[in-house]
Amino acid sequence: MALPSEKESLWRVAIDCSLARIEKGCSNNFGDSKCINCKYYVCNYIDAEPRQLALYMMQAEDRAHDLIEAEKSSKRIVVGVVVGIILILAFCGFFLSEPNIWIRKLREKNVVQPVVQERVQDRQEVIQQPVVIVNAHRDIETTLRLVARDMGNSIDVNRDGLTNCIDAAVLFYQYYPRRNEVTITLNYNEATDMNHLFNVVLVDGIWRAVEPQASYWGYSSYWMRDVWGTKYNSSLNKNATRDYIRFVR
Repeated sequence: MALPSEKESLWRVAIDCSLARIEKGCSNNFGDSKCINCKYYVCNYIDAEPRQLALYMMQAEDRAHDLIEAEKSSKRIVVGVVVGIILILAFCGFFLSEPNIWIRKLREKNVVQPVVQERVQDRQEVIQQPVVIVNAHRDIETTLRLVARDMGNSIDVNRDGLTNCIDAAVLFYQYYPRRNEVTITLNYNEATDMNHLFNVVLVDGIWRAVEPQASYWGYSSYWMRDVWGTKYNSSLNKNATRDYIRFVR
């Protein structure tokens, strides 16, 4: 049996978390300090912008409510089917107890009529749609190479006389092929001396933080967590696209 994908596994974790809180198995609000030690806390497995994470959990809670209602509906259907079978059996037993009398009465009243059944077949047309395959990892690597090239040429997008994380994040946003799947993100953490601009990209349905200077610096991994370690706290991410999009060419 094939293992579920990372996206499917994270979705199951989010739904299990929602079910536990809806059905009173868990009294914590999502994101409480106690959640860190819970295996159903999705933040233990991904880096996501807080607003995107809130939307993701909202969708998971809606799905959890649907599952609960579906279970209740299934129980009602089972009960209805059982009651219906009992009524049909009772009616058949009563009807067959005096078959000749019932058939004669039906004929006298001209109730017995031939039944004509028509079979209607619906024609369904299958429209072939072009399949667009999105490979976010390949697009990230291609974009990182373009950023590394411009960083090596000291491209200064905001003309402040420096070539730093601002230029790298803006260039990454500029070169990434799908603007609706990338943001320019700020992380300011006074406790760890973190004041850094980078990008968050939609990868396999999950928003993940990417260090745009990873290739320029020679890192083998481009995930923010791998590059910055414990200095990076994803809960402090802030979408700063509106503040820096004016520098995109």
